[in-house]
Amino acid sequence: MVTGKTQAERAIRFAMLVIALAAIGGMLVGVLYWTTAAAGGALPARKIYLMRVAYLAGGLLILTVFLLGAVVVRHVASRAAPSEPRRRTEHVNAWVEAGRRLKAKHAPPVMPYEDRNTDRPPK
Repeated sequence: MVTGKTQAERAIRFAMLVIALAAIGGMLVGVLYWTTAAAGGALPARKIYLMRVAYLAGGLLILTVFLLGAVVVRHVASRAAPSEPRRRTEHVNAWVEAGRRLKAKHAPPVMPYEDRNTDRPPK
């Protein structure tokens, strides 16, 4: 049976996600700083390569900040919005319901020998 997450599990998952995104963001800031600093005194061919890496790191940093903001907004919104209380659904026995709905007159035969009203299979 699948149950909902408890408040503690959701808080731990949120904290882990925020910490992971913050660590990734920190690493990207380091890469961005290192590449822009190294590109200052580099040869022209190497400078182009370092600037491409810097642009890539900057783009990934923007994506990481966007994801971090979305996670925080979703977490705050889920805590602020009142949710309706959960209610149990009634148990339905699918086999009993299928038997109740079955119209035997209109059902096709399952096996060819069922047409003959005998219990013996055909030879």
